Amino acid sequence: MLQIFRDCRVDDWAEKEKERFSEIAYSHLDAIAVISGRKQSLRELADFLLVRQH
Repeated sequence: MLQIFRDCRVDDWAEKEKERFSEIAYSHLDAIAVISGRKQSLRELADFLLVRQH
C-alpha cells in the first residue's frame, strides 16, 4: 500500500494541501479582531504541529 502511495505521489499532494490549508488558517487567524500578541501562542502551536514528524 505504501508503494502505491509513493508511486501516485500522495506525499507530494498531501504536503501541498497542508501548505494550502495552513495559509488559509493563518489568514483567518490574522483576520480575527484580537491583539496580535494574544494570537502568538496559537500560531506557535500550529507551527509546531505542522512541522512535527510521526
